[in-house]
Amino acid sequence: INDYKTKSELTRVRLLTTLTTAVRSYDQLRTIMAARLGLSQIVDTAAGMLAHRDIASFSEAAARGAAGLLGADASAFLCARRPGLGSHGGQPMHFVVGATAPFAPLLGRPLQDFGAAGSFALRCLESREHCHEPQQSAFFISCGNECDAVLYASRPSGLTCADRQLLEVFCVSIGVG
Repeated sequence: INDYKTKSELTRVRLLTTLTTAVRSYDQLRTIMAARLGLSQIVDTAAGMLAHRDIASFSEAAARGAAGLLGADASAFLCARRPGLGSHGGQPMHFVVGATAPFAPLLGRPLQDFGAAGSFALRCLESREHCHEPQQSAFFISCGNECDAVLYASRPSGLTCADRQLLEVFCVSIGVG
């Protein structure tokens, strides 16, 4: 507590108010520091990601970067449309072009092969909006020329509002790349 009170000023209500203010200030400082760290990671990851010249290494770097922003227990994949590879039910097929564990073994497969995570990402593509649930999020990335993409990210412990905001900023870097 960064304050000084005399004994006569320190009533029960004032002590409670001072403690509550101090705890809230501490929480706000932690949030600001986490956001600074996250933005720094985005800048570093985006610079490395944009250095890749082929879609495979760019996509892999994007998926690793997204998972890295969330921590060690997070997983992510990036899916995009491959022009000229047909459609499924009248819709263009989207393929996973970058992935981290446990999705990495399915790299290059159609989005429909990814079960519940694939369905969630497909819902994001169809709505052309970000989709969020407590433990997973899918971010719509409009790249123009009918090459829309989705970044899917999940973490067993759940995604916070700050996590989602950082990933939204990160997706802007992916869209530019």
